[in-house]
Amino acid sequence: MDIKCLVIDEAHRALGNHAYCQVVTELCKYTRQFRILALSATPGSDKQAVQQVISNLLISHIEHWSEDSPEIQPYSHQRLVEKCVVPLGEELSEMRAAYLRNLCLARVTDV
Repeated sequence: MDIKCLVIDEAHRALGNHAYCQVVTELCKYTRQFRILALSATPGSDKQAVQQVISNLLISHIEHWSEDSPEIQPYSHQRLVEKCVVPLGEELSEMRAAYLRNLCLARVTDV
């Protein structure tokens, strides 16, 4: 097999049995002489998810850049972010409360 480099965009999707994970697993059956370049603008929602991506894609080196990084600043533009919190309203508040009640009941019965 002549694959030397596998480039994966949206690498944060490499969780569970995602196709990215399957490709890396299959590739490892034939050779370990390859590199993976994995890219993601949103690496994960928590440390556990990020660690799973790292493990699934055999990542050994990470570079983290933010909009404050010197490499990125020339390409970033100033932006104004305004947060506007909109109340749920009565109907959605009732639905949310019912959902949370059912969620709590499900957890109690699972124990």
